[in-house]
Amino acid sequence: AITPQELLSRLRAAVFSGGVDASTFGAAMQKCGQRGWGETLLEVRRLQRSTGTALFPIQRNIFLSALAKAARGQGVDND
Repeated sequence: AITPQELLSRLRAAVFSGGVDASTFGAAMQKCGQRGWGETLLEVRRLQRSTGTALFPIQRNIFLSALAKAARGQGVDND
């Protein structure tokens, strides 16, 4: 199982190597939603915006769904 810190570390490494696109951020956001990691989700979003990577509608929907889950306290780690 991955921790929020591991997720951010891996994402930052991918950003540093130039190996990210909208789908990479979408996958990270989805994991945050599944786990109920609200703060990590917002950090992923900040990182995405700082790279200038545009999100497609599907990634925006993933972000909003993950945000809603975190706000409601849903997710595997919030049970």
